[in-house]
Amino acid sequence: MSDNQDLVAGRYETGRRLGGSAGADVVAARDTHLQRSVALKVLRPESRGDAGALERLRRSAQSTGAVSNPNVVDVYDWNADADLAYMAMEIVDGGTLAESLRSHGPLPANRAVSIASGVASGLVAIHAASQVHGAITTDSVLLTRDGSPRLTALSGGPAPASNADEARNFAGVCSPEVLGGSPADAASDVWALGVVLYESITGARPFDGADTVAVANSVMRDTPVAPSQRAVGVPFVLDNLILRMLSRDPATRITTAAVALNELSMITSSLAATATVANPVAAPRTEALPVTGRVTAGLATAAAGVETSNVAGDGAEPSRPWLVPVLIAVVIGLGGLLGWTLFGPKDSNKTPAEMVTVPDVIDETSDTASNTLFEAGLRGIPQEKNSETVKLGVVFAQQPQPGTKVERSTKVRYSVSAGPAATTTSSTTTSSTSSSTTSSTSTTSSTTTTTTIPPTTTT
Repeated sequence: MSDNQDLVAGRYETGRRLGGSAGADVVAARDTHLQRSVALKVLRPESRGDAGALERLRRSAQSTGAVSNPNVVDVYDWNADADLAYMAMEIVDGGTLAESLRSHGPLPANRAVSIASGVASGLVAIHAASQVHGAITTDSVLLTRDGSPRLTALSGGPAPASNADEARNFAGVCSPEVLGGSPADAASDVWALGVVLYESITGARPFDGADTVAVANSVMRDTPVAPSQRAVGVPFVLDNLILRMLSRDPATRITTAAVALNELSMITSSLAATATVANPVAAPRTEALPVTGRVTAGLATAAAGVETSNVAGDGAEPSRPWLVPVLIAVVIGLGGLLGWTLFGPKDSNKTPAEMVTVPDVIDETSDTASNTLFEAGLRGIPQEKNSETVKLGVVFAQQPQPGTKVERSTKVRYSVSAGPAATTTSSTTTSSTSSSTTSSTSTTSSTTTTTTIPPTTTT
């Protein structure tokens, strides 16, 4: 295009549509001033008259511009007024994580962890800048052509959903606190990352339902099925991490991106070590030669020193008188090796299994106990039990006991207080006269929980 009137803001030559939201379109564009490709978000005319939409665009551009991290898209330019409202950003050509999952299905554990680690790194930078993304979903995770993740621009605040599907989709990544009416914060970003990681591995959301209200109720009430029960190859430590990221109790939940990133890094190292053990460097391939008639005949007649004819009739071969003593030597050598292996002295210096000391996790919260055991090289198995004296969510027993020496990766089961046991009181009144009986009537009161469905956050 040569006419500046055909360019957005006199500089952006627009191309194909990349996506969009309720009141905006995102298109591929060319910055004719700097000669580079960009992704251009442009508010539609009806949205430019909405002061809230303009304010969200401004906040999105400024908050994203305050973050510098390779896992968050860069913002180059923006404008937000009634005549022209747009934001020019880094363009990412690999599509979204959501598109990848729809096209290719769930990811293997190591790939999902790699993407989640990149997202967590981006969140660490966002939160360090005192910002909140507010819209972490598989749609907001962009993938470069080499598979590296990039987070879309920060949301700039909640926006009304354009349709029921959009509202239902957004409710599925909201933390219980956000559904309860609290504003999005760093902890709710980490919760949403847990949902994205779960979906990446299993191909399904941890919380689901027929509509927005059903999804929200699932978030508020249900405990997710462990990812390893929905997908193969999910190690225990990854199961444990995801379920702690999605714990409804904030006291036992991972709420900071830095902690999530640290654990994801340890899991990455663990998966890499496992892959190395399972797939050592291949030795040169050795193929067995077929036993032919010629070889068989040679072995049978070599001791006699006579010549034998080739089975295929391709001429005569000389006798091999040396072959028998060689074969006898080989047999004797193999027999000696077998005898040494079975009856010879054993290697007293054989390295035993690595032993670690069980740490004391009593009086810790379930989340802290799990982290303590993980760092010690052990596998924590929480078990909720009622207790009249121990505070809810606190560990009050463990097995094996603290100080015990066990092999690395041993399971340590610990009891977490679920609070006092619920009691049920029933009353029956029986008259003492003749044989007439008065039956008591029990009344049950029901409690209604109200869930607030927040506006959908779009980018």
